[in-house]
Amino acid sequence: MLIFTILVFLFTVFFWVVTRQKKEINTLRKGSRLLVERVSILEKEKKARKEELKSLKDLFDKEADLILEISSEGKIIFANQGAIGLFPTAEIWGRKHWEVIRNEKVNEIIARVLKDGRPQEEKVEFFPERKTFQLSVYPIQGGVLFLGRDVTEEEKLAEQRRTFTANISHELRSPIANLGVALETMRGYISEEGQRFYTIAHRQIERLAHLVRDLLTLTEVERGFSLYKFEPVELPSFIEEFLSTFYQRAQKKEIVMVTEFPEGLPKVKVDRHRLEQVLENLLDNALKYTPEKGMIKISASWSGNVITVKVSDTGIGIPAEDLPHIFERFYRVDKDRSRQMGGTGLGLAIVRHIVQAFGGKVWVESEVGKGSTFYFTLPLFSGSG
Repeated sequence: MLIFTILVFLFTVFFWVVTRQKKEINTLRKGSRLLVERVSILEKEKKARKEELKSLKDLFDKEADLILEISSEGKIIFANQGAIGLFPTAEIWGRKHWEVIRNEKVNEIIARVLKDGRPQEEKVEFFPERKTFQLSVYPIQGGVLFLGRDVTEEEKLAEQRRTFTANISHELRSPIANLGVALETMRGYISEEGQRFYTIAHRQIERLAHLVRDLLTLTEVERGFSLYKFEPVELPSFIEEFLSTFYQRAQKKEIVMVTEFPEGLPKVKVDRHRLEQVLENLLDNALKYTPEKGMIKISASWSGNVITVKVSDTGIGIPAEDLPHIFERFYRVDKDRSRQMGGTGLGLAIVRHIVQAFGGKVWVESEVGKGSTFYFTLPLFSGSG
C-alpha cells in the first residue's frame, strides 16, 4: 500500500511537471511567434521608411534648390544633391555647418534661427560660384530646415532691367526738362485761346517728369545697401517735423492729421532720406484718396526688436482683389483716377523696396468706403552701429 501511494505521488508530480513544461513551451512558442511577427513588421517598416527616405532624397536631388537639415548642435544631418554640389567638399554629412558653408552671413542666419527659433529669409550670394540664393531658414524640432532657391538668372535679368530703366530715365530727364523750359518761354507768346493747350502740355510734361523721377528713385532703392546711410533716428520728432510739409495740403481739404506715439519709444535704424520717401508716398496717397473733412493718423507701436508704424486714413479704400498687387510697380487700383491725380503707379513699389532694405516688412489692410491702413516695420537701433 505504501508503495502504491508513493507511485501515485510520483506519477502526480511527474504529470504536474510535464504539464507545466508543456505550458511553458507553448508560452515560449507563442512568444517566439509574436517576436518573429514583430521583427517582420519592423523589417517591413524599416524597408518602407528606407524607400520613403530614398524617394524624398531622389525628389530633393532632382531640384536645383539647396536643401539642408541642421541639428540643434549645428551638424548637417541631411543635404540634397544641390547642396553637395555647391560646397567645396562632398563630405558634408555630420559636419558642423560653419565647416562646410564658407559664408559668414549664412552661418549667422542659421545661428540666429537656432538661438531665437524665429524663421529668417535673406538673399545671399555664394562665392566663388557667384550664385545668388533666396534663403529661407525655418526652426523645426531638433534643429532647422535650410532651403535655398537659386535666383541667379532672375537677379541678372532684374539687374539688366534696372540698368535699362536707369539709362532710359537719365536720357529722358534732360529732354523733358528742356521741354518744360521751352514751354514756359513760349507762354508769353501764346494767345488767350492757346492758354488751354499750354495748360494741357504743362500738365503732361509734369507727369513725365514725375514718372522719370520715380523710375530713377525705384532704380536706386532696388540696388540695396550701398546707397543707404543708416543712422539712429527718434521717430516721433522726425515724423512731426516731416508732417509740416503736408499740413497746408490737408487744410485745403479740411483733413485732420494726427499722430500718436507711446512714451519711451526707442530709436530706429534707418536712412533719413529714404524714410522721408516712404512717408511721402504713403501720405501723398492718403491725401489724394481721402475725401474732404476726413482724417489721417500716423501712429507707432513697439514690440520686441521692431517698431511698427501705421498710416491710417478715412479714404475710399481698396477692393480686396487689388490688395495683393498694390505694391507691384505700375499697378493702379483705379487707372483713370490715378492718372488724373498724377500718380505713376510706382510709389508703393518704392515704399516696399525701401522698407525691405531697412530690414522691415510692409502690408496693408483696407475696406472699401471706410479707408486704408498701411503698416511698415523698422528695426531698433542697437547702439552698436
